[in-house]
Formats: sequence, C-alpha cells, structure tokens
Amino acid sequence: MPDSPQTSEELLNALNELKSRLKLYQAVFERLDVGIHVIDQNMTTVLYNKAMGHLENENPADILGRPFLDVLSHFRCNEESSTLLRVLRSGETLPDLKQSYINSGGRMVTTINSNQPIIIDGKLSGALEIAKDVTFVQSLADKVLELRTQMTRRGRRSSASSGSVAVSPRVRYCFRDIIGQSPPLLDLLQQARRIAQTSSGVLIYGETGTGKELFAQSIHAASSRADQPFIDVNCAALPSQLLEGLLFGSVKGGFTDAQDKAGLFEQAHGGTLLLDEINSMHLDLQSKLLRVLQEKSLRRLGGDSGIDVDVRVIAIMNKSPVQAINDKELREDLYYRLGVAGLHIPPLRERPEDIPIFVDHFLTKFAAEMGRAVRAVDPEVDEAFRRHPWPGNVRQLEHVIEGALNLADQDEQVLRLEHLPMFFRSTLSPGRQARPARPPVPVKTEIAGNDIRQRLAKEEKHSLRSALETEGGNITRAATRLGITRQLLQYKIKKYGLRPDREI
Repeated sequence: MPDSPQTSEELLNALNELKSRLKLYQAVFERLDVGIHVIDQNMTTVLYNKAMGHLENENPADILGRPFLDVLSHFRCNEESSTLLRVLRSGETLPDLKQSYINSGGRMVTTINSNQPIIIDGKLSGALEIAKDVTFVQSLADKVLELRTQMTRRGRRSSASSGSVAVSPRVRYCFRDIIGQSPPLLDLLQQARRIAQTSSGVLIYGETGTGKELFAQSIHAASSRADQPFIDVNCAALPSQLLEGLLFGSVKGGFTDAQDKAGLFEQAHGGTLLLDEINSMHLDLQSKLLRVLQEKSLRRLGGDSGIDVDVRVIAIMNKSPVQAINDKELREDLYYRLGVAGLHIPPLRERPEDIPIFVDHFLTKFAAEMGRAVRAVDPEVDEAFRRHPWPGNVRQLEHVIEGALNLADQDEQVLRLEHLPMFFRSTLSPGRQARPARPPVPVKTEIAGNDIRQRLAKEEKHSLRSALETEGGNITRAATRLGITRQLLQYKIKKYGLRPDREI
C-alpha cells in the first residue's frame, strides 16, 4: 500500500533534518584541531579529517575508503606497529601514547595518540585514533634540554678551572633574601636551614605567591650541593608523555626516531632538581619518579640499562599534600618519600606582622626604579593592608605597591588610598573607599630624585639611631617611640646596618 502524502512529507522532512545534522557534524569534524582516523571492522578507512591529513601530509580524499593495510604500506609502517589495528583486533584501549615519525612530506612529527575501540550494539565495529600534535612543544622541550646541557657543562668547566665553589647560575636567591620577622616565618627559616644541611627530598607547599621557589633555591644555595646544578621544571607545562622523556632522557632507537639524550635527572647529577607543581604530574609518571628516588638509578626511555644518579629532589605544590592525595593528584607513597622533610609556608594573612616589612621593602625597591620619593604609607593604607586577606600573598602585595607607585606623583612622600590600584580599592568596604584624589602639593626643591631619596634615607637612619640611643638600645621601647612595630624596626636596623648595642 503506497504511503500517504502526509507520511511521505514526514519522511522527507526527517531526511532533510538528517542531512542538515550531517552537514553540521561534518563542519564540526573538519574544524577539530586534533587528527581523527577511524577504520571499520573490515579495516577500511571511513573517517579521516583535515587535521590528520595535515599531520601526515596527506589529502583526506586519497585516504578515505582505502584499505588500511594499503595506507600502512604508504606510510612505510607494518601491522605489528599499528596501534589502530591492535585496538581493532583486541578491543583494548591504548590512551595517551607518544609517537614520533617522519610524515610523507619529510617533516618530523610528534603526537600524543589515544586509540579506542568503537562498540555498537555490543559488537566491536571499528577503531578510532585521536592524534594531538605536540611537535612544537617537543621541539621546545628539546631546546630547553640542550641549553641546560650546555649550561651545566660550562658551569662545571668553570668550577673545575677556578677551583672555587660558586652557587649554580640558576639560583638567584638565598636565605638572606627572605625578609620578615613573624614567629611563623622565623620558625620556618630555622627548619629550612637545618634541612639544607641534609640530602633528603623536600616537599614545599603553600598558597600561590608565598615564596616557595625562593625557599627551594635558598635550601640549595645553603647546601653542600651549592656548586652543583640547580635545575627546575614545571610539571604542569608539558604533557606527561613529553615530561617523562625530559626527566629521564631517551635511547636511540628506543622508539620511533628516538635519539640518545640525557634527561634533567642526569643533568642535575650531584645537584638539585626542582619539580614545580608536582601534583600536576600524571600518577603513572609519579610511580616512575618514586622508583628513581628509591633506587637512585634510572632507565632512559627505550633503554635497558640503569644509570646511577645522585640528585636531591625538591618538590613544590600550591595545596596541602593531604588534599592532593584525596583528590587523586598525588601518590601517597611518593608523598612519604618526598615529605621526609616538609615545609609549609604560611599565607600572608596568618603573619600580618610581616606586612609592614614587605611594604617598606617594596616601596624602597619600586621608588628607586621609578624615581619616586615615597617613603611611607598613610595610616589608612596600612590598616587596609592589614585587613586584606591577600589571596595572592606576597606577590599580590608587591603588585599592589608597584601599581600604586605608578599613580603617585614623583615628589609625593606618602602613599594614600587613592593611589592604590582600582582592583584593590574595589575590595574595600564602602565606608573605606578612597576619597577623590587631592591635587599634589608642589615641593619647592631643586634636588634631583636620587638626592631626595638619599636625603630621606639619611634622615630615617638618624631617627632610628636617635630613638635607639634614647631608649638605651631597647628595640621594643624604641619601636613604640617611633610609632612602628618591633618587627619593622628590626628590619630597618638590618636594612641600614645599625647595631643597637654599638651604634647608639
């Protein structure tokens, strides 16, 4: 019985809708920035997008509909090496495999491939390969490794020829660069100095902007390894497949186009390796890292022989290890290995007595850089700083002061609320919002900016010495007389090289 006109119309509408959706899916498919290659149960290529064609230097029209074995021979590959065929035959999933090969255009390509079976109605109907191009990232990692190799060789040659001990050129900070006088910080510094005298692994954790890398560099600089390499790597900056090769190196022929390369562990032999954001490292790679730490030996990728390494590992993370373990970001056994010596850097809001010291430090730093005469902050600013939670900690405070000095006039000596950056002022309660900026009071002076700062510093030093002399060297009473905290006075005594017991 023929279809009724209404039924035919419905079928036509349904067909048009399917065609429309198919065009939509096709448009999306071709705009994906990852390569897609799908073969059916007969080993025929049924999907192959432009991104995959770009990777392999092929025209998708020349690949679609062809037997996959023909495609393999065209790429000079065999059935045994094809992960796509392996998935089709076994039904297993092969996630996140690194592959390096030379495409048909002669270009070296590195990809991270995920191969998955296609199951339809409970039946294995095909296999899917998703390829992400990481060639550029791999080339950067190779360049970083090569530069580090050259730096390490030059550093060791220089140290050997001079016969002297010199801190690794990668280290910019040491313990004397860490400022602050709060009890939590002083306790932390004492712990860190003790840890520096050992070779145990160290796990440093704290919120962003608290100075974790500063502590890591200081530990290396105060250790017996100070004249050896200090190498740092951000574990969140590279895919695990590339990070593994960067850390452990590779052996020529170990995998497609692999070359003999020493990894960062070998580069850091005798020194310190800093692993930043270690909780971003894949758990499987954490397991391999743990094995290296326990055995003090590694195998390069594709290698079958062990290489002894003497490296102190310092790991950094911005969350508590317990939370990272609960979130499945950190292996518990790796934590116990690295956490032999652990340091928790408290956030700035838990040590408010350090805020005036940081303020003075950053005022001095940026005033000199910008040619400003600012030497102090208004009491309202001081109160706002003490009340602020500082989610970005010391780094945020530094940026706030730098931004404020950009808004201050060259001859202004006091930082006021209206100078603070807009994003900071917006966090203040309505009653404490900055008043409209007042016109700058002209300073009648012919003294150059540098001379002004020298004169102000000389006057401040004289006031400090006078207060200490009046109070018989008693820092607490002298601080009260000056209207500043005891911790800030101690910082300024150190800053100006005063000796309360002698220079009064």
